[in-house]
Amino acid sequence: MQGVIAASGNIMSLLNYGSMKGAAFAYLFNGCDSLTTAPELPATVLASSCYFAMFRTCTSLIVAPVLPASVLYNNCYQSMFRGCTSLTAVPLLFAKALVKGCCAYMCYSCTSLNAVTVAFDTWEDNTTTSWLSTVAASGTFTCPYGLSDEVRDTSHIPSGWTVVRV
Repeated sequence: MQGVIAASGNIMSLLNYGSMKGAAFAYLFNGCDSLTTAPELPATVLASSCYFAMFRTCTSLIVAPVLPASVLYNNCYQSMFRGCTSLTAVPLLFAKALVKGCCAYMCYSCTSLNAVTVAFDTWEDNTTTSWLSTVAASGTFTCPYGLSDEVRDTSHIPSGWTVVRV
């Protein structure tokens, strides 16, 4: 595909079965460097690997879609925005509990990313591995009061970022 591409509408309409199954939308827009607007992702319960690398290397994508899911499964957001070099913000991640690999490498190499908002209040092992590696040197990480900001690294909160508590 060439030219400016904007996806719109409810992505769930692409499914021909009642609920999301594993890897349902994995790699869907992978490498679409002309994609400027992402479709709605209204699912509140995700399947394993359902959004795996969905927007990987969509270098024209500036704002991530809202991620309203409250129930996550393994690797559901893994590498979702990896290499989206124009992405500046990830809206609220609604999930209050993380599972294995759910956000691993999610925003890896999103070099313009400078704003992330999360609802979870504990860091779990192997859930956010390198999720904010190679992002902007400074930015804002908005999170609940209970989330620890003691560890500053690419798998937690980047060292140069400001933490805002809500």
